[in-house]
Order: sequence, then structure tokens, then C-alpha cells
Amino acid sequence: MRSTILLVALTAFAFSNTHARTAADTTNEFKFVVKAVKIDRDIDLTGKLTDPLWRLAPRVHLNYEIQPGNNTPAPQKTTVMVLYNSRYLYLGFSCRDTAPSKIRAHITDRDNAFNDDFVGAIIDPYQDHQRAYEVFENPFGVQMDGMRNGNNEDMSFDMIWYSKASLNDSGYTAEMAIPFSSMRFPTKKIQNWGLEFFRNLPRTSRVQISWVHLNLNDPCLMCQMGTLEGLEGLQSTGSVELLPYAMGLESGSINDNNVPNSGFSSGPVTGRVGMGVKYTPNPSLSLEGVANPDFSQV
Repeated sequence: MRSTILLVALTAFAFSNTHARTAADTTNEFKFVVKAVKIDRDIDLTGKLTDPLWRLAPRVHLNYEIQPGNNTPAPQKTTVMVLYNSRYLYLGFSCRDTAPSKIRAHITDRDNAFNDDFVGAIIDPYQDHQRAYEVFENPFGVQMDGMRNGNNEDMSFDMIWYSKASLNDSGYTAEMAIPFSSMRFPTKKIQNWGLEFFRNLPRTSRVQISWVHLNLNDPCLMCQMGTLEGLEGLQSTGSVELLPYAMGLESGSINDNNVPNSGFSSGPVTGRVGMGVKYTPNPSLSLEGVANPDFSQV
């Protein structure tokens, strides 16, 4: 299952969600905080971190190997930059590699690159350790995403966001633009969100690198996440997603089952169309409906 491939290191945690925990409940003695820096325009995503606005970004470093090591020093240098404006959360990754020829990357379908090198984030807008968005991309910008609910990961969950990445002689770089309209979040004027960054390196064994120093004796990953501090003026109201579909069906049969070469007759082609609609009137509420649903996908 893809959810077991996503973060192998996290299977070491017996995730428990028998009761809600607040930020004050975490047993992680280390504090990981990044102060949000707001910009006044959209970033031009190139996958190469070339937009001058990246120079304004605060930087954090992924210093801990959590798989197979237990918070041992990370074998490769990874730097993450964080910016936002009223519409997007921007994440930039600089992934150094002393053996770039060993980087594993494929152009493949969405959610199908978990065996590659990749980077990404887990985002908990309410910082209540109950629900978080997972976004990852490989060195070609192939997206992987999911929803974490307590103990469980739903890797069939897809959200609208944008990614670009680029290989280079010293590793690779990656960029993400995540619309606030794709996420649910509080209506507070100033917000702090839960945040964690990961890097995956599949070499002779799978190596996982983390921003946060994770206590392997603590069963709650989300309780140990870092904090994105000081978000304000976020725009999320009134977004509409339309998800149309169309399908066709044609059936047929052999004219005479006793005569293999008797020919084949086809019946009429039938079809159906439908549409799903998702409307987000405010950051904490979304409404979904469907016309003429395709029950094979339910």
C-alpha cells in the first residue's frame, strides 16, 4: 500500500490518538519554529529557486536522520525556505547530494514516486494534531499528496497545488506553491500552524531525514511537529472546484458460441456524464455535491 511506502520511518511509531493533545502536551524537548515571512506577489516557480524573493525567506535545515538512524546526523545537507502571500504557502527545498548520480527520479503518474528521492511537508493548520495535509514531490516535480487523520493516512486524497523541481550537479532543488484555498484552516487573524519537513533518499537502504528531532518513544508524530508562526491575512473564501467526468460503454458477443470464427457483434455504445462540485465559502467549511455520480468510484 502506498501509505506504508510514504514514510517508512514513521512505522516505528505506534500512532495513538485515544485523546486530543495540545501543543503543550508534546514530550519533544526540542523546539522547532520558523517565522512566516509575507511577500507581496506570487513567486515564479522554475524549480531552481531563481526568483529573487527566495532571498527573503527564513531557512531551516533537516539535520536528523530518523531512518535507519535514530536522530543521528543527516548524511546530506537539506535546506528549506518558507514564504507566503495572501493566496499561497511557498516552500523551497535545496537538496545537496555528494553522489548526485545516485539520485533516483522518474517521470511517472501522480502519487507513484514514493520509491524515488523526494522532499515534502506535513501541514497541520489547526495545530490540533488531528488532521494534516501531506505534500511531496520528486526531483522531476511529480506530486504525491495525502491526508493524515489521527492514526491513518489517506493517500487517495488529492488537492490542488503546484510544484516544480530541477536536478543539478550538486543535487536538486524543488519548489511548492500550495493555495490556501485548497486547505481548511482557522479564521484567526494571526495563526500558528503545525509543520514538519522530510527528505527521502533511497540508496542501499531507505534513508529518511527530518527537520524535527523525533522522540521514538512518543507515539504521536503530529504532537512533535514544528511550528510555522505568524501567518496573517490569508485568502481562502469563495473557491469552487469542478470535477467533470465522462464514460462510455460498449458490449458485444460472438455470433455463434459453437463456431469460433462466426464473427463478433457489438451492441450500441452507451455513455454518461456527470460532475462533482466543491465549494469553500470560508476557510473552515467546505461543501461538496455531485450530479449523476459514477458509483464505481464511490
